[in-house]
Amino acid sequence: MTTLELKNFLFLRIAAIDDFSLLNNLRDLLERKSESKIYQTSAEQKAQIKEAQAQIRNGEFYTEEFVESEVELWLNEK
Repeated sequence: MTTLELKNFLFLRIAAIDDFSLLNNLRDLLERKSESKIYQTSAEQKAQIKEAQAQIRNGEFYTEEFVESEVELWLNEK
């Protein structure tokens, strides 16, 4: 099912609902989801993101596998 097909399906199903409480719950859910997509970053956060992106470009990061192996070593020491 494509996104457009899913939207149409949901639209038709919602249009058929007469339960006010359920419609209110759906509205609340949709509002929370749409609010969570909008995120304002401060100047400090933007600077930190740029720094992190530069570190990634320069190879200054650990892979998940490396971190997991380090944790295993640490846990086995105790």
